[in-house]
Amino acid sequence: LAAVVFDMDGTLTEPLLDFALMKRRLNLSPADDIVHHLHSLPLGSPARTLADQIVRDMEHDAMVNMTLARGFHPLMSALSRLNVPKAILTRNNLDPVTHLLTHHANGYTFHPTISRDCVQPTKPHPDPLLHIARNVWQVDPAHVLMVGDGVDDVACAKAAGA
Repeated sequence: LAAVVFDMDGTLTEPLLDFALMKRRLNLSPADDIVHHLHSLPLGSPARTLADQIVRDMEHDAMVNMTLARGFHPLMSALSRLNVPKAILTRNNLDPVTHLLTHHANGYTFHPTISRDCVQPTKPHPDPLLHIARNVWQVDPAHVLMVGDGVDDVACAKAAGA
């Protein structure tokens, strides 16, 4: 094990986002992908602006009520003692990541932190995970552990060979 990449919502933090409600507010079907929908709307269009605001408002509400997942501190302490690099790869926007690091992470280092605001495509596409492994850490993705609670995390890890 060379390094660990974590999802954020439902992995490092308790899951507070109601994705079913978010999809209803966006007039999406249960099978639709929220991030794909956002990026399919023309940048600067009223529809994109409204959809972005709906998602960001719900992410903000979850952020202000953020709590760490059980076991966060013992795990981060152990990984830090072993000098295992840690990163965050999330489909959330960057504000909740910054909030986590500023208010809850107690100085634990995550580098890099990549949100949907930082890179396209995002999970489940393997490119962000491959970038972290190869370009940031310069390790073989097969030696990187991807930890997440969703099918996008599993698909990303498998496609990257992690």
